[in-house]
Amino acid sequence: MNEVILIFGKRGSGKTTLAKKLLLGKKRVVIFDTLREYKIGLVTDDIIVVFEFLSQHEFSQICRISYSPEIDDKEAFEDVCNLVYSMKDLTLLVEEVDNYSTALITPESFSKIIRYGRHQNISLIAVARRTAEVPRLLTSQATDFYVFAHHEPRDVKYFAHLFNWYIAEKIRTLRQFQYIHLKPELATYTIGVTNG
Repeated sequence: MNEVILIFGKRGSGKTTLAKKLLLGKKRVVIFDTLREYKIGLVTDDIIVVFEFLSQHEFSQICRISYSPEIDDKEAFEDVCNLVYSMKDLTLLVEEVDNYSTALITPESFSKIIRYGRHQNISLIAVARRTAEVPRLLTSQATDFYVFAHHEPRDVKYFAHLFNWYIAEKIRTLRQFQYIHLKPELATYTIGVTNG
């Protein structure tokens, strides 16, 4: 099933730990690892290696690569998004997505994955600190939200607007490493915890 999963929380809240957990069992994964926190599959900081690896494994049952670009390398982000979109049956995980796609600017290659990735069976996991800093297109297409504690009044108000005040208050009162998992289409939520 094609998913668009968003993970939001302050630094050190458990976002990456949760993202790694969500990748368990996924055999075809491309990780855009800005902070070099993933050691899943082939680990590289060379974009040419990424292209060669994905070309060689386009139809492989197992295809797992972690790419660590220079921080804010928007051109590499667009190249990886274009390559991922040309493939099928993949999960793309983007750490620090707000470095590459903001509330004001969404690269066309990333926009295609958000809007049309389901036709290629491409799932997306996007990780960021603040919801308000990512494109509305991304939040509007999300199948799942995992939200760690937020205390800034503007963030709480944003969650109230996105969901409702009850959920916003739940998010505001979460403890360290706790998160709320929301499924907007089902109007359900659960509270979970990572181990840091």
